[in-house]
Amino acid sequence: MKGVLMTAKPADIFVGNRQRKLDKEWVSALAESIRLTGRVHQPPLVRFKDDRMLLIAGEHRLAAAIEAGLEEIDVVAHDNSMTDAEALLIETKT
Repeated sequence: MKGVLMTAKPADIFVGNRQRKLDKEWVSALAESIRLTGRVHQPPLVRFKDDRMLLIAGEHRLAAAIEAGLEEIDVVAHDNSMTDAEALLIETKT
């Protein structure tokens, strides 16, 4: 399954329920790196479903981008053909 690199506003990405807890210390460390470099180095994965952009993987990176104040970030976007089960599998394996 191949995604497309695009830009998105972090606030437009719906996070939903996640399999892992967010580590706030790790988010702060990532945010500092983002402030120094001006970007997220590994884009989060998203997909489109019901006219929403849903996070697949990269919650820490997304939260760090928000904490760092980025207005736009790169994301790897998959179309709406990805199933919920496929998205869950990707989330738990990354």
